[in-house]
Amino acid sequence: MALQPFILEPPFTADRTYLHGADIFDGIVRRIGAAAADVRLTLTVASDCAIEVCGDDAEPCASADICGSVSYLDDGVRRRLHLRRRRDMPIQERLPLDESSLVEGAIFAGDSASIPTGGAPFMRRVAAASVHLLQCSCPDDYWTIAEISCARLPPHRAPASLTLRRLLGGRYWKATARTVEGDGGGTILLARGQPRR
Repeated sequence: MALQPFILEPPFTADRTYLHGADIFDGIVRRIGAAAADVRLTLTVASDCAIEVCGDDAEPCASADICGSVSYLDDGVRRRLHLRRRRDMPIQERLPLDESSLVEGAIFAGDSASIPTGGAPFMRRVAAASVHLLQCSCPDDYWTIAEISCARLPPHRAPASLTLRRLLGGRYWKATARTVEGDGGGTILLARGQPRR
């Protein structure tokens, strides 16, 4: 059954003035359900306001409002959604967050990390660890999340192993994470640019 349109309004975190890509991903996963497979979120523009998530059959909107897309398998059927910024719904809430708390206890070595069980969702911790690794090697650069994908959704708070791989001469980096038990994982594609999200 097709998903009805819904609004995502996660809070800004830390000192950001835009929504974090992993928070958007987690909000979508909560709505489509943990049984979904091959979930892929692509972000094209950072959003500083609420996001409306609509199916392909929704009425068209101005291309300037489109900020990404989602595809996933639901009981073997491919579903496609698009994300549009709702400029009439600015984000009102802010969650003070020390990003380093998301990777507390993680062990970093070169382009890899071991991330312990944590209070934050799996892909949020993976994103924080990925940015931490990139900041160590490229301290003056900013990184955006261009894509998050999971063939099988990992348990929410599972520990993870993470490796980073350089793409296109370092313009992009791909983080690949797996749960320690091997029951899920995912990838994050990070692009060099601004703002960090």
